[in-house]
Amino acid sequence: ALLTFPKTETVQLRHLKLMPLSDQQLLMILVTDAGNTHSVAINLPAGIQQKDTSELEQELDILSNFLNHQLRGKCLSELSHLNWQELDKKFNAYADVLQLLQQQLKPLLNQRTSLPLVVHGVSKVIRQPEFAHLEQVQMLLSLLEQEQEALSALVFDPDRHTDPGHHPQRSPLTLNDARVSPPMATLRIGSENPLESMHPCTLISAFYRHQGNPVGSVSILGPTRMVYHQTIPLVEQAAEYLSEALSRN
Repeated sequence: ALLTFPKTETVQLRHLKLMPLSDQQLLMILVTDAGNTHSVAINLPAGIQQKDTSELEQELDILSNFLNHQLRGKCLSELSHLNWQELDKKFNAYADVLQLLQQQLKPLLNQRTSLPLVVHGVSKVIRQPEFAHLEQVQMLLSLLEQEQEALSALVFDPDRHTDPGHHPQRSPLTLNDARVSPPMATLRIGSENPLESMHPCTLISAFYRHQGNPVGSVSILGPTRMVYHQTIPLVEQAAEYLSEALSRN
């Protein structure tokens, strides 16, 4: 019995795979619908030879997917007559899409989104002398119920910087992990608060962090006559505890 393989004019490309072969070469594997496999070693351009292997693998996977989408089903004889410049234009078109996506996403990513607030201890605050009048209580409740978005943006503002001048004398913190820097609280006293309903109050806030980045905030809102040397360490220690808890996950 004598058998010949199908003529290459009719054999179609089923799958193409690009993968690193060495620091200077990649391997192109072609699989046809006839079940044949062809492999070709290709020298890498000088600029790509310096890439990390895992990074190069990811980029070659992207290129392989693109080529499979464009060439699958074509006869091998067609590949030698392809308009590679046209193929290059199609691939570069994705760069234009990425630029357009960046332009559309940038305003969205820069937009501040309010975080949900967990509020506790309102009954203790309204029992303080500063809130003896109904009008003052109504202002506070309006702040906590109707102005939560503005209040959330105020207590969690990653761009704010701590002003050392706002820190009264306080006791040092005891850290469980000496490698973790203690959170620094930010104080806004009375009229320093941008919301008029907060002018009778002081807001003390401190970030808690994950991998060094602020992800949330712990705050105390109360009368301006609060005991600062006790309240500030409480806020900072709560933020420190949450940071340490997140670092263990």
